[in-house]
Order: sequence, then C-alpha cells, then structure tokens
Amino acid sequence: MCDILSKPCEICGTMLPMHLGDYNTSRKEIMVFCNKCILSSTFNMFYDSEKCIVWDTHTRDYRKILVMSLTDNAWNNREDNCPNTGNAEIYDIKIITDRRNKLVSKYILKMNKMFIKKRKKIEK
Repeated sequence: MCDILSKPCEICGTMLPMHLGDYNTSRKEIMVFCNKCILSSTFNMFYDSEKCIVWDTHTRDYRKILVMSLTDNAWNNREDNCPNTGNAEIYDIKIITDRRNKLVSKYILKMNKMFIKKRKKIEK
C-alpha cells in the first residue's frame, strides 16, 4: 500500500500529486515545489542541496517537481517519494538555483527560516 496525496507547493500553494511508497515516509518529512516556483527568479536554496530531487513528470500540468527530503528517512526512500503522475523520472539530484544567481534577498532569507522551523518541528 502507498500513501497517495495532494501536497501544496511550499511557495505558491499549487496542489501537486504525490506518492509516498509503502507508508515508509511521513507526509511531514518532505516538501514539494512546483515547476513555476522552481524556475522563478526568487527561488534559491543554499543548504541541504544533496537532499533534493527534481522529477520530470512528462505532463503539461506539472512538468518538473522538486521534492526536498527533510529527514534521512525520507532521503533513504527518495525513489518511492515521487510525483503520482504515472511516468515520473528523476531529472536531477542537484538543486536548481535561480537564473540570476541572487544569493541574498529578503524572500530567500524568509523561506530559509521557514524551512529551518519545519525541520526543527520534525526532529522533535
């Protein structure tokens, strides 16, 4: 049995279809980002880049989805924690940075603080 859910993009709230294999990963252990937000000029991550996978969904609606593993458990199950589109493939395991390489902005710092808070809640 698998956990099939719609999870909101952490930036814009767009609902993304997700598949968490065999209930090995809790819904709180991953964060997802839609294609539009990944490509936006304000999107940049500068920590834990080794724990992110970009999935190519081969669909018009979602295109690429970035799945960030917040725990080692989620990372160990990374191939089972994928978009539920039926034909998703791993596109990249590196982080996608913004096109203009802006490393500092209020928005990025705000997002980074939010991720750290979420991680701390999960670790408790």
